[in-house]
Amino acid sequence: MAAAAAHSLPPWVVLDRNAFLHKPDDDEEDPGWATIRCDTTAYVTLRADVEGLRSNDELAPFDDGLKLLALVADPPRPSRLSIRLDGDPDEEDRRGFRGSVLLADAGFLVLSSCLPDTRGHKSYLVCDVAAADNASSLKMLPTLPMRFLPSVTYCPLPVRQQPDADGVGGGGGYLLAIFAMDMDADAEADGYLPQVLCLLPSSATFDRRRWETRRPIFPSEKPKSFTAHHVFSFQGSAYWVDLGQGILFCSCHDLMSGTNNINNDDDDDDLQFGYIQLPDGCYVGFDSLYLTHPPSQYRDIRCIGDSIRFVSIEGYNTDAPYDMLLYPCGILRRAQGGGTRSVASVSGDCGSRRGSGGQGRCRRTRRRPSPC
Repeated sequence: MAAAAAHSLPPWVVLDRNAFLHKPDDDEEDPGWATIRCDTTAYVTLRADVEGLRSNDELAPFDDGLKLLALVADPPRPSRLSIRLDGDPDEEDRRGFRGSVLLADAGFLVLSSCLPDTRGHKSYLVCDVAAADNASSLKMLPTLPMRFLPSVTYCPLPVRQQPDADGVGGGGGYLLAIFAMDMDADAEADGYLPQVLCLLPSSATFDRRRWETRRPIFPSEKPKSFTAHHVFSFQGSAYWVDLGQGILFCSCHDLMSGTNNINNDDDDDDLQFGYIQLPDGCYVGFDSLYLTHPPSQYRDIRCIGDSIRFVSIEGYNTDAPYDMLLYPCGILRRAQGGGTRSVASVSGDCGSRRGSGGQGRCRRTRRRPSPC
């Protein structure tokens, strides 16, 4: 990232969600692009060719060819990412393939790699810009085996391994964690396939059999239908957030304390989860197909200081020209006993909008802290 460090970086950036493969050379040769080389062997499909040199698609290793390029821009201009594979014999055919930024948080970038394997599945590119040795680390990691279908979210959560009280362990590694349905298992009494939490250490080779599993134990208050719009780790816990319902969480220490191989049927390695309901009056049944508006246009959740802050804009179920907008900010804080409480709320009624000519008035109210 030496090129990016040549000038002062902005405190925050707007990141383009798209990461294209093999962008035009004249664009990527801009001196502002910084390059991060992949630490692991990249495995990429080489397509069968008409000359018969490759009669079938082949999964081939590229030991020193995969790179992630970054061009940082001052906001509101978007910063951009691009993926390069030096020596790719199918470069022209693959030029313009698009990967997506799945997560950018806590020193991690997680991308879908846009480099499919022989089954057409995409891999993950994970960039750890806050590695223990202060050097950016880029790894190519496999997606789930076909036995497992992502359920709660398609975005894996990187959970950083921390040393114990004696400073042992950690070493800058991390686990990828993602919920999935076990397609080989029998349906449960309610008709749903059982869910597992799939885990992959960053040190794993490019082999889908390296994914391991934990059996999640959910509290009774967790709704059966749950979609994670945000995932993050914070103060020793991992969180999956449904912006319309609540927050599912578990201890990072417990998550890392043991794993089962995917072929191991041992039930002794369960993982206990907790659930936080959103503040009173905040439940919204978001359209699961996003035919109206994505939840992120109306709600967000972020870690600030020692709190998790939830912000909502009312009007999701209202016609746009007549939106009544309400901006409440709920603050959730972990209690010593592991529970949570809503400690404050601030709201402003911005009046009614009619087209673009509406004039809103804002008033602010403060409520007393609610009990734990």
